Amino acid sequence: MQKIIFITVSLLIIGYVIYMGVTAVIRGKKYKEENKKEQNKEENQ
Repeated sequence: MQKIIFITVSLLIIGYVIYMGVTAVIRGKKYKEENKKEQNKEENQ
């Protein structure tokens, strides 16, 4: 019983860490694209 609880909690924590990593990468790409757009606007002016 303890092993099942330990494995379940461990998997939940690992899943949460992976989720946070994926969302951080997605946010980083989004902000990087926005910065490129802003820099292009500034260069064109």
